[in-house]
Amino acid sequence: MISLRRHFEALLAQKELRDQQRYDAQTKAVETAMAAAEKFNAAILAAQQDAVNKANVSDDKRFDLLNELRVGVATREQVEALEKIVSALSERVGRSAGSGAGMTQALTFVLAAAAVLVAILVPILLR
Repeated sequence: MISLRRHFEALLAQKELRDQQRYDAQTKAVETAMAAAEKFNAAILAAQQDAVNKANVSDDKRFDLLNELRVGVATREQVEALEKIVSALSERVGRSAGSGAGMTQALTFVLAAAAVLVAILVPILLR
């Protein structure tokens, strides 16, 4: 009977050892999985932050271009005003009697208007 008892105690000890090894292995697997999940979440957070930073830079560039466009609109209005002045001067030249002095004066006005137009457009185009 003692030998049977020792046999069962040995079987129970082996079962207990197997159960402990399984528990240790499962604990280690859970810890490894948690560490991998933390690394994954950190990588996702970094990627999201990078995407937000790139979007902010893109928005800043877009707003800068929009501001430049708004400045361009103001200059277009100035160009249209100059075109009106030039057309008014052209009409005045057309109405003149064609005398040499009148043509010279009209040409001077047209050249002055063109110079003003160039003075406004050159800084805009050189940006």
